[in-house]
Amino acid sequence: MYSSSFIFYIGLVSGLLLAGGFFLWWKKRNSFHGRLSRVLRKIGADSLNDIVIPDGVDGEIQIDQLLLTDKGLLILDVREISGRLYAGENMDEWAVINHSQRFTFTNPVGPLRERVIAVKSLLPDVPVQGRVVVIGTAALPGGLPQCVVDLAMLGDQFSPDDKSARDKTNAFYPHWDRLRQIATPV
Repeated sequence: MYSSSFIFYIGLVSGLLLAGGFFLWWKKRNSFHGRLSRVLRKIGADSLNDIVIPDGVDGEIQIDQLLLTDKGLLILDVREISGRLYAGENMDEWAVINHSQRFTFTNPVGPLRERVIAVKSLLPDVPVQGRVVVIGTAALPGGLPQCVVDLAMLGDQFSPDDKSARDKTNAFYPHWDRLRQIATPV
């Protein structure tokens, strides 16, 4: 039969594996991307990720995330940022200062508008909006462009309003299916 020390070690290893699994689940659930996934599932009835569509001017444009919501279609540009974000609608570059480090990146508002215009050119009867979603530990001072939101703001702006949300979303499905047929994966 098994000795008591063997049973003890089996129990100890099992307990550690269980605790490790719980920790990994908890970490994923509470990560920025985990929280983003939960918000997107809450506000979107369906999604297309990493697609290319015609840009309406004889070219193509890539869209990372496109959601079907009860308010129409929503294009997302997700940015993970830690630090203080300094941004403006007409600035060529945005800056992030995190402790003593500073880095810049190209203003995403213009490219986001181009994506919105491309989708609207394909589906002119459907409302299309775009948001730059900032996840991470970024501080968002006032004066940011209206299309820049954090996860809480995104959830507030696009959570289904009422019980008729499903009917509103269903009205967009024929257009959504048309876009799905046009889109090609990246």
